[in-house]
Amino acid sequence: MTLGLAELVEPDGVSARLRAAGLDVATSRPIYLRYKPARSALVSLELVAGDGVTGRGYVRWSTDAAALDAVEAKAATRWSDPSMSVVRLGPHELFFPFPTDAELVRLRWYVTGRKLKRSLGDALGDTLGIGRLSGSRTSVHVLVHKPERRVVSRADLVGDDGRRVVVVRCSTAADGHRRASVARVAARHGVRTAGHLGLVDGGRVGVDEHLDGVTLDTLPPDAVASICSGELADLVARLHELPPPSTLPRRAPLDHLRSARQATSWASAWDPVLSPIAGAVADRLAAACPTAGRPVLVHGDLHDGNVVVGPAGLGLIDLDRVCVGDAEADLGRLRAAAMASDDARMALAEGAVEAVASRHGVDADRLAWYTAVGLVDRAVVTMRELAPDAIARARHLLTLAGSELVTRMTGVTGVAR
Repeated sequence: MTLGLAELVEPDGVSARLRAAGLDVATSRPIYLRYKPARSALVSLELVAGDGVTGRGYVRWSTDAAALDAVEAKAATRWSDPSMSVVRLGPHELFFPFPTDAELVRLRWYVTGRKLKRSLGDALGDTLGIGRLSGSRTSVHVLVHKPERRVVSRADLVGDDGRRVVVVRCSTAADGHRRASVARVAARHGVRTAGHLGLVDGGRVGVDEHLDGVTLDTLPPDAVASICSGELADLVARLHELPPPSTLPRRAPLDHLRSARQATSWASAWDPVLSPIAGAVADRLAAACPTAGRPVLVHGDLHDGNVVVGPAGLGLIDLDRVCVGDAEADLGRLRAAAMASDDARMALAEGAVEAVASRHGVDADRLAWYTAVGLVDRAVVTMRELAPDAIARARHLLTLAGSELVTRMTGVTGVAR
């Protein structure tokens, strides 16, 4: 990791850099990192000003100062409002105050009540069913901020005829149509997911219903222990039974292997202390890469943070990675997330996997392989979230991935073609 970048992912270091540039920042907390080794990085920040007002922003870091000059010049032509102006922190760093974003250039239209009135009112007014929107009474709370890629917000819409809570998803990719098609199929077959309400901005912005409840990852272990694994298994199995829309991409084991190799390479570049174990896990994954199983519709990112527990039962959210592939890909990710958590979640996940296996059958070797892939992914997610103990946790998860491949698989299953 480059020295200048190391300062930006440390709370005191980045706070000092922001204050030195004249910004009113009492504290800042780095919460997300996207890093291209030795080239560039994006660091998402939660900020507290001197008067206690909270905010967000991100720093773009680049080894190419001239490229950053060009980004700064382009930003100056896009945002004339001083509150949205980018700030140069140094030759290699540029600060973007939220909702200014170099790629999500229309983000400001979807993260404030007054802007939502204009951006959603005309396009989705009839669908929302609450009459004319009130911008002053509508509130927006940002849930996910991944700079230059994706922002997810909860919007409490208020209209002349009532209220409605929705989730607004802004993305650089115009892939909302894919997510919408799956949501419609799920609704027709009674699989509880966030219902689709509409798309705007060429499919880059999607508006979904808000599922009432809390995500499974926020529950304490005793509450998790009270959830029936059969209910979770039924939800996952019925998702896999859905007829996949023809527009969905196919993800084969080799696609997952490519992603895992990129992840282990990224981990090694960010902290070389992880290089030996990351490289060993990547080699084992390649040696044991299975052939594809029976293709089904899969969630693509199934973990306890994407399972909602509510009055109407369990439901699934975040269909951004939905695709056609192996059922074990979902089940392996579910197991991996549980292995990174606590015994109650592990018992719930194992019970759900066993129930799905009794219903549709599960290949044990393929499940172990996908669990290892999921553990690699969890290791990188842990590092990107910049937790204080991220490196130690990542090492633990990579160790679990290697053990899963060695102890649970009955043998190398052959390289997929």
